[in-house]
Amino acid sequence: MAISKKKNQLGQSFQEFLRTYVPPEPVPVENPIVEETICPLCLERFESGSISHYYPFCSDCSSEGLSFEVKSFAVFMAEKTIEEFDDMLSRWELVEGLRPEYKALKSERIMALREIKRAEC
Repeated sequence: MAISKKKNQLGQSFQEFLRTYVPPEPVPVENPIVEETICPLCLERFESGSISHYYPFCSDCSSEGLSFEVKSFAVFMAEKTIEEFDDMLSRWELVEGLRPEYKALKSERIMALREIKRAEC
């Protein structure tokens, strides 16, 4: 009985936290990239000014500290063809050992990029 009372107290304190929580102000990015960018690992798109030249990282796939080249979205799309997106999707579907949610999310991103490329042509 004591455990259930403790759980209820925790639930109430969490609800109180949610009611009173004020998210922190975003920290300004130093030396931002002034164009839309894309993470080459998870294909998350970032709006202009949200990624730093000094320390690029993707908060979506936790690639902080990895060495990868940040590309502008326009350059990334210009370098890819519809066939490359098809190939990327088929190879991605063969990857094993990842959470199904992540696999589905990246598949959706690849398909969305493919549709953008198709609309450009």
